[in-house]
Amino acid sequence: MHIDDLRALAPLWLSKTEEVRQDKSHWSTNITGDIYGMGWISEMYGYSFGAAEVGLRHKINDDIMIYPGYTPRPGIEPLILHYGLPFKVGNWSFSKLEHHEDGIIYDCNRLFNPPPFPREVNNLPIIVWVIGCAHLYLLMMKIFYALNFVG
Repeated sequence: MHIDDLRALAPLWLSKTEEVRQDKSHWSTNITGDIYGMGWISEMYGYSFGAAEVGLRHKINDDIMIYPGYTPRPGIEPLILHYGLPFKVGNWSFSKLEHHEDGIIYDCNRLFNPPPFPREVNNLPIIVWVIGCAHLYLLMMKIFYALNFVG
């Protein structure tokens, strides 16, 4: 995105987001299937509506992102793990919603605590946890190498 595109988009992004948040008459329809509180993804709608209004075109790539716990399609190695949904393995879970008051969300140089070792997780076949952690580790390393954080 060019800076001129962002300059044209930003005011509309904000105003469209505010419109969506104020349009409570449509909250009950939940046509998006949004599982969180009303208006949760309003800034995403604001972006989409604003971008459409200024004529920005986008290339959509469904293979770049995956939620932890989901299985990628064969031959696809997503670059981004999107922790947008609660994630649970055995008795361990992670949800970014639990970190509203945690300073980690404001510090780009910090990482969340890593998941526990398999022996620390109850009620889960060990092989499922090992495969899940290995896949998560490989994805994270791929991202770190791509961003020159490692090596």
